[in-house]
Parts: sequence; structure tokens; C-alpha cells
Amino acid sequence: MKTFGAVVREQRRGLPRTQADVATMGGLEQARISEIEHDTYLPGLDLAARLAKGLSVSLTALVARWEGVSAAQAELGADVPDEALFRRLRGLWEDMTPETRARFCAEGRRLLRAQWDAEQETPAAAATGRARRRRRPAKSA
Repeated sequence: MKTFGAVVREQRRGLPRTQADVATMGGLEQARISEIEHDTYLPGLDLAARLAKGLSVSLTALVARWEGVSAAQAELGADVPDEALFRRLRGLWEDMTPETRARFCAEGRRLLRAQWDAEQETPAAAATGRARRRRRPAKSA
């Protein structure tokens, strides 16, 4: 799988544009483009959206290339994040109090752990003896 920086570099060179061109068109600094292409910086949502603008592609198409999904699949609704959804989620996150964020994160970890446990206890895992063993509650007298 290609790194995000490699995908950005390929896209930029295919146009062809310089890092300075992309920076100017996206409202970024040229040094930041260089950091991204050399995989020393992974941009957040806002910066990635501006980077995509500088590369004349949608953020969805850029992420699709990074995930190895074709542009056609991305447009058909493959498992590629939607820009509008990201923006709504970010807005919700920023409106949360620190306590609500902590509860939200704890619940997310609990759900991920439950999913992980369920996947580890598949019939195939049980057949090979690799399923996680859970303690049985003590019987009351």
C-alpha cells in the first residue's frame, strides 16, 4: 500500500505542478507540501481538503487513491469517507465538552473491544483452539 505522501507526489507530478504551485492553489505553505510528500507530516481534514484543492481533485478521490480504491468505485459509494460527513463530525466534536469527549472515547473503545472479541471467537478460531477463553462467573451456592 502506498503512503499518503506517495499518492500526493504522484498526483502532483501527473498534473504536472510544482510543490509551490500546489501550495499556492491550496492556500498552503510549500514546506508543508514537502513534509507531506516525504511522509513526515500527515495532514488533518482541513489541510487535506486544501491539499486536494491544490491538486485539483476532491478529497474523496485523493483518499480513495490512498486506500487503493479506484475513482469510479469511490464515486459509486465504495468505503471512502464523505467530506461532508467529516465536516459534520468535526463540528459535533468541537461542540462537545471535555467530559462528553471522554465518555464518547470510552464508549468507542468499549465498542471496538467488543467487536475485536467477537471476531477473535469465530468458529474457525475455536476449531484451532485459538479462541480467547473467558472466565465463567462463579456459581452461587
